[in-house]
Amino acid sequence: MNDPTDKVGHQIKDLKVALKQLEPMVKGKDLKGRLFLIDGNNTPSLAGVIPVTDGTVFRMRYREAWGNLLFCAVLSSVEGKDYTFQDDDTGDGIIVNRTENFWFPVEHVSAMDYPKGRELPKHEDRVIGAINLKIEKDKKNPGYAKGKSLIVFLDGAGEWYPNRVGRAIAGKHNFSRVYCISLTSSRNVVYRYSISDLRPDHSPTWIIEINDDFTNWKLFQVQ
Repeated sequence: MNDPTDKVGHQIKDLKVALKQLEPMVKGKDLKGRLFLIDGNNTPSLAGVIPVTDGTVFRMRYREAWGNLLFCAVLSSVEGKDYTFQDDDTGDGIIVNRTENFWFPVEHVSAMDYPKGRELPKHEDRVIGAINLKIEKDKKNPGYAKGKSLIVFLDGAGEWYPNRVGRAIAGKHNFSRVYCISLTSSRNVVYRYSISDLRPDHSPTWIIEINDDFTNWKLFQVQ
């Protein structure tokens, strides 16, 4: 584990305040109808960052910030600790445990349906394929995965089973942990996600439902 004082960056002070601030980025589209979560802010010079009111930038894509917020909300509830996240100049953010004073870095990989992207497989194959991309990157860049947790951001896979993925990737990667955040919207809740901790034996899974007004969330374990 790492001491938070080792890292300097923009840290989210309150997850619920950030939830409301991220609402337009999660729901919004650009003038051509492209979702911000897929295409970012569509500004080439700012494609991988979020502008901050003080003139600086939050070094994180919209999708990464949203994924980190959902991840921290689950960790905070499940562990009963105060988790938040902040940007980082070497990865896709760091997760900070303010209760016990440590942090760990995360990498993200997208397994979403891109309008002009190649067609991705369905079910477990989509999740495993995304993870394999990062495994190959680690092979080409030894040490890339060391000490990091990987977060797969998923939609469009159809039905899939976290336990099958956990077993399939066991022993094949060098990440500390691998998680998957998957959009599972229902008729009653538009922004409803499952978050799975992909383990070799059993992959615990939670559902997080975002209130319509983006002021709070509900969380419950399903596996």
